[in-house]
Amino acid sequence: MIKKDLTGQKFGRLTVIEDAGRSKNNTVLWRCKCDCGNEKIILSTSLRNGDSQSCSCLQIERSSKHGLCKNKLLEEEE
Repeated sequence: MIKKDLTGQKFGRLTVIEDAGRSKNNTVLWRCKCDCGNEKIILSTSLRNGDSQSCSCLQIERSSKHGLCKNKLLEEEE
């Protein structure tokens, strides 16, 4: 199977920087830089199928915003 070079491509908030070798299952790994500045090594399949879109900052933001909304509603009720 031929490895497709993803260097420079953007997946959500992640930009592929370089090849990071292969996992123990022989899956291609890529070093990516997130828009927030963090770097993370991610499976090629996770990038291509949309499972990974950030270093995890997106998940944290979504849960924080949800938590803030909940707290604001509670304050208004009191």
